[in-house]
Amino acid sequence: MSYEDTMSKVNPYKSGMFQNLFTSYQAFPALITVTQDSTPRLMIPDKSYQQVKNGNGKRLKMVIPSFQRALAIQLHSHQNDFPALTNALTKVGTFPLGMDLRDYRGCLDPRISYNESAPDYEVKTALERNMPLFTVCRSFDCSYSFPIPNYGDYQVMKMADKMGWDKQQETWNAQFPWDQKLSKVYWRGGMKGARVEFLDRVKTAVKDGNSTYLDVKEAGCPKNADPDFCSPKEPLDSSMKYKAVCDIDGNSWSARFPRLLCYNSAVIKVTLEEDYEEYFMADLQPNVHFIPASLDNFTYMAEYYMK
Repeated sequence: MSYEDTMSKVNPYKSGMFQNLFTSYQAFPALITVTQDSTPRLMIPDKSYQQVKNGNGKRLKMVIPSFQRALAIQLHSHQNDFPALTNALTKVGTFPLGMDLRDYRGCLDPRISYNESAPDYEVKTALERNMPLFTVCRSFDCSYSFPIPNYGDYQVMKMADKMGWDKQQETWNAQFPWDQKLSKVYWRGGMKGARVEFLDRVKTAVKDGNSTYLDVKEAGCPKNADPDFCSPKEPLDSSMKYKAVCDIDGNSWSARFPRLLCYNSAVIKVTLEEDYEEYFMADLQPNVHFIPASLDNFTYMAEYYMK
């Protein structure tokens, strides 16, 4: 039986075996394919994935043009070569990929187990077999991982694509004109990772009267939250009421960062020692697309830019 015949029998888009994956928060299915210029690219389901079209099962389409550069995966980058995958793509052209949002953890030290009761077998196997890892983010020193957009990014872009990107920008500019924005730095979020220390430093600065340019609060108001620094959850779009919005990683990467960059407020990005890289970050320039800051100088930077 040929490879093509085999794949036609196990194709998840015909059998529906990835249906639950697609609708879950953690993962989505895709196809890796090769275009005429021999560049590996990703295909993901459009809205008709969950509908049967003319009895032929699920329909796939290339992602919208905005993602084409991001999805031109260079498999030979980072001093690693993956001849087995490259050859398979060249010969077959397309094969399915199941991607899980938690796969980024495979970029960590493979000697460290994420489950105390069992070794991290999958990561070790990937390294031993010299296999690439497609993830929504990667640590900067991870040489075998390739960041690609997650499905949430795709959904946001599809929403903007309906109206047209220029029209969407015009709508936001009319709704949140710059001269009517509050001269404060806005942040809402949960207490994860470095955000705990971040909020503690903001509390100290505000209570000491050292900063009047911050609107930084914990979202959701858990029982142990400081009432002075607690706020109900708000839509992310509400950040455009402010001239600047802060972004800081939690336990891993910040999924809101690319969306904030599309809004009409300045973004102050608090970077950490162990940063994560997403598919678009190679094109960003500090002090052009965002304002870089750290835990140590964030309150100073907020005051400097908001005065």
